[in-house]
Amino acid sequence: MQYVIIGNSAAGVSAAEVLRKADAECDITIVSEEEYRVYNRPLIARYMGGEIAEEKLWYRPDRFYEDKRIHLYKDTQAVRIDPKEKYIFLSNDDRLPYDRLLLATGAQPFVPPMEGLESHPNFHTFLELKDAKLVKESVSEETEAAILGAGLIGLEVAEELRHYTKQAVHVVELAPRLLPTICNTAASEILKQAMEAEGVVFHLENTVTRVEGSRLHLKDGTVLPSKVFIAAVGIRANVKLAQTAEIEINRGIVVNSRMETSASDIYAAGDVITTVDPVTGKPAAISLWSAAYAQGQCAGKNMAGQSTDYSPVPMVNDIAFFGVHVISALASNIEDPEARIYEQRWDDEYRRVAVKEGRLLGLLAISSGEKASGVTKKFRKALSEKSISQELLDDLLAVGE
Repeated sequence: MQYVIIGNSAAGVSAAEVLRKADAECDITIVSEEEYRVYNRPLIARYMGGEIAEEKLWYRPDRFYEDKRIHLYKDTQAVRIDPKEKYIFLSNDDRLPYDRLLLATGAQPFVPPMEGLESHPNFHTFLELKDAKLVKESVSEETEAAILGAGLIGLEVAEELRHYTKQAVHVVELAPRLLPTICNTAASEILKQAMEAEGVVFHLENTVTRVEGSRLHLKDGTVLPSKVFIAAVGIRANVKLAQTAEIEINRGIVVNSRMETSASDIYAAGDVITTVDPVTGKPAAISLWSAAYAQGQCAGKNMAGQSTDYSPVPMVNDIAFFGVHVISALASNIEDPEARIYEQRWDDEYRRVAVKEGRLLGLLAISSGEKASGVTKKFRKALSEKSISQELLDDLLAVGE
């Protein structure tokens, strides 16, 4: 059996591990556009900021591919699929036959149109290790930096840049608040104040309309100097390869519960797929490392002939900026008119619980220091409960220990 996996991150590697465990004699090939072995992508901002050394990035050891007998094409692009003859065509003119194929091509950064962007001397996106290396090489104590986007990546980069430069770091965001897909206004304001105290300047409900060299012109007329300019607006599923096989697309690749696409013997997993939001029941792109890993495992099992359905496991996400933790689960900032919203706010602490018909719809907290770990534990416990009692609700809204 010949298995080919396009993509060398969480989904692709987890699928390869499952396939090797299921079949000791099969052929496994991974094709990667990047020049590196698999690394922990969520850690690249911390690497850029000098918090962790490069050796801490590697997700699997040097001998991983050799030990698992995986043939790895590095720095190689898969350009076309022939689903009838079952071949993958590569940028190096090789073609790979496959019996079953996994598309784990991930996502690519979205860069909104900006007049004159090509004139900026040091513009970057921030999704891959090569991006982190380029930014790391570009900054110093006197670097004037600007970031477009106040989502998770934008705020992570802002914090790490402040570890380098003595200058204020400017963040431009079209939405009226930070982390607009995770936080509501109250939570965003607490985080904003904490980050402003650390030298991050926010330009909300704003965008970059024109670039003149290292000068950024904003919608409101502000002009920002920027030796380094980073776009962290969001990502889009990398579906270009799937389109060559006429696979069904709905923003991302459409898969069933077995990670099967509309094409026979072709599977997909990770950031490239469209899945179903467990709260709203609507199509959604869920870009989480842990979700991609689990989807890859599911795909690998089904590719190996083990019938397995993927069932999303609710997870608590905890990410900190300058020691302020944003803790969320499910649809954290949901605004369902039929839901009951419970909130508590203290000076630098915030809790929000959304409940509908006795069922949790969303959990959100802003917390600091030792309290944060207690909140995370409470949220995880709450996700395991079938219904929400008054005692549990009170505990979720309490400031914590």
